Amino acid sequence: MDRIHSPSSINLYKKCARKYYLRYVKRIPSPPNVYMVRGTILHSVLEKFFDTDLKGISFENYETTFKARLQELALKAWQENKKLLDSFILTDDEIKSYFNQIIMMALNWFDLFNHRIKLFSQDLFENAFEKLKPIREKRYYSPYYRVQGYIDAVENLNGSVRIMDYKTSSDVKISEEYKLQLAIYALLYFEEHGKLPDKVGIYFVRADGISEELIHVGQELLDYAKNEILEIKEKTLSEKEDDYPKTKEFNRNCRWGSGQCEYYEMCFGQKKLADFNALDKPIVQEEDFGVF
Repeated sequence: MDRIHSPSSINLYKKCARKYYLRYVKRIPSPPNVYMVRGTILHSVLEKFFDTDLKGISFENYETTFKARLQELALKAWQENKKLLDSFILTDDEIKSYFNQIIMMALNWFDLFNHRIKLFSQDLFENAFEKLKPIREKRYYSPYYRVQGYIDAVENLNGSVRIMDYKTSSDVKISEEYKLQLAIYALLYFEEHGKLPDKVGIYFVRADGISEELIHVGQELLDYAKNEILEIKEKTLSEKEDDYPKTKEFNRNCRWGSGQCEYYEMCFGQKKLADFNALDKPIVQEEDFGVF
C-alpha cells in the first residue's frame, strides 16, 4: 500500500522495520509517556504565546506581562492534560518537578525571544512582535512524494526564512535522525512555495537553558531527503509481516536503561498481536497512519 509518510515514520523504519510494521501497518499506536506529554505542553505554550492580546503591552512592561502569560499558558495546558498525566501515577514531587521543568523551559525560550525583540525597540511594539511571529504548526504535504509533516515554526527574520523545530530532549546537537527530519521539512517547503528556505534548525529547549542549531539549505540537503523518501516508500509497500524483519534482541532500540520498546514483548516475549489489538487505543500521534 502506498502510504503517506512523515519524518517520524521514515526515521522509525530506519531504526526498526518491525516497529514500523506494528505502528504503521498494523496501526498499534505508541502509548504516551510523561516526556511526550511534557513536550506537547511546551509546544502548546509556545504556539499560543503568539496569540497574546497586545492591548496595553509596550516595551516598558512586556517582560513581566509575557512571563506571566507563559506561566498561565503552561498551567492551562497542564490542566488540559491532567487526566493523561494522572494515568502515569506520579508522586507529588514528580508532578511538581515536571511542571517546574515546563515553566523553566518556557522562560528559557523567552530569554531568546526577549533578546530578539529588543533589536526592534525603535519600532512600535506591535510591529516588533509581528516581525517575530512565526507561522506555527503548519501542515505541509507533497502529493508527489506522498509525505507530510507538521512544522513547529516557519520564521522570517529580516528576509531569511528558517524552518525550526522544538525539541525538549537532552540532546544539544542535530543527529542524523534530526537532520533527515529537517531535510524533509525543507523539501516540503520547496514543494509548496517553489523556493528553498534559507536554513532549517532545532531549538533545543531544556530546563537548564536553550540553544539553537542550524543547517544551511542547499540542493544536497534536498537530494538527501528525496533519496531517503523514495527508498523507504519502496520498502514499505508490503503488508506482510515477514517483509519487516525485527532487529536483534541486543539492539539498543529494543532495551535501554530506563525500560524497553513498547513492542518488546511481542517481538521477544509471549504476547501476540491479538493481545495488543485488545488494548484500548492510546493517543494517535501527529501524522500517524496517513493512507490514501
